[in-house]
Amino acid sequence: MKKLLLTALLLATAVLLIVRLYPGDREPHFEHVQGLPWQIQTMPDGSSKVFGLTFGKSTLGDALARFGTDDMKLAIIADPGEQGTLEMYYSHLTAGVITGKMVIGTALDPKTVEGMEQRAAHSKFLGTGARQFILSPADIQAAYQAPIATITFIPSAKFDEKTALRLFGTPAQRIRTAPHVQHLLYPEKGVDIILNSQGKNVLQYVAPRQFERLRKPLLKAVQSKTG
Repeated sequence: MKKLLLTALLLATAVLLIVRLYPGDREPHFEHVQGLPWQIQTMPDGSSKVFGLTFGKSTLGDALARFGTDDMKLAIIADPGEQGTLEMYYSHLTAGVITGKMVIGTALDPKTVEGMEQRAAHSKFLGTGARQFILSPADIQAAYQAPIATITFIPSAKFDEKTALRLFGTPAQRIRTAPHVQHLLYPEKGVDIILNSQGKNVLQYVAPRQFERLRKPLLKAVQSKTG
């Protein structure tokens, strides 16, 4: 009974904090909470740290130690006609007190990724058309040594543009890739906030020095539509 009461109390506290996130000020109720999506530490070398992980330095093993193995999947995801990417996926994760899904990507060299694909225990095609390669046991430890290059976080709770601006500040650039999809770009932080009025909002992170890997595809998509 005591365990149930404690669990209920913790859940109630988390819900209260999340509710306060949206109508409140920038971050007054979270000053003692770490690992929140908008808590980004930039480095002099052009890297950054978010969710307790540093791009180019922290590894998938570090992410595993931080977030655990619950709901975690490790695989190579290859879109049609593209080089596969080694990724760690959490279907349910708590960042500070904010729940959501997280995809942690790496930047292994193509030969290493190709070798892992060839040795994969099995593979299958996903609904998106991408192919998923489940690593062989022999490659798992090497995969955990891979440095982190990208992080994608999909919050469970939907937030609007006003909330995004309050938490992350004024974006350096806005790009609309569809009538219902707008990207708020923060190159100095390495963040692309995707606001989708018809779906989930998405937060994409890279090291600030690598920000063009997020911006270039957006500009290319816009140019292709305008001719």
